[in-house]
Amino acid sequence: MSNEPSIPFVLALDDASATLELVVAKGASLARMAAADLPVPPGFHVTTAAYRRFVTENGLQDKILAAVSMVSAGDPAALEEACQTVSGLIPCKVAYEAAQGADALILMTEWNQFRTLDFDRLKQVVRQPIFFDLRNVYDPERVVAFGFRHISVGRPSKAPS
Repeated sequence: MSNEPSIPFVLALDDASATLELVVAKGASLARMAAADLPVPPGFHVTTAAYRRFVTENGLQDKILAAVSMVSAGDPAALEEACQTVSGLIPCKVAYEAAQGADALILMTEWNQFRTLDFDRLKQVVRQPIFFDLRNVYDPERVVAFGFRHISVGRPSKAPS
C-alpha cells in the first residue's frame, strides 16, 4: 500500500471539498455556489490530482514543457512563480509585449488590465489573429469585428467572414 494521501480524482460540484486547490477556477466557483444553495447544474469536476497523475503516468511532462517553452507570460501576479516553474517562459509585464509574434492569444484571467485590450493594436503584433477567451470576458462579436477568430468556453467559436 502506498503512503500517498487519498486524493479524489473526481468530485461532485456540490461536494464541500471541491476547493480551489483541488479543482481550480470554475469548478471551485461552482462548488462554492452549490454550498451557498444557489442553483448549479448537476455535474462533476476532474481534480488537479487526476490531471497531474495522467500527465505523469503518460510521460507528458516534457511534451507539455516543450510546447510551452516559448510562451510569454503577461499575468503580473503569476509571472515570477511561472518563470521558475516553466523553463523557457518569457516574462512580459505588458499584454502587448506578450502578444508580440504570438500564434494565438490565450486569456486565462479576469484581471482588469485584460478587460480593455486594444484589439487593433494586438492584431498588429500577433502572427495569427486567434483569441482563446477562457474566462468569457469578451463578447465574441466584438473580437471577431477586429478580425480575430474567437474561441471560448461554453460558447460556439466565431471567425471573421
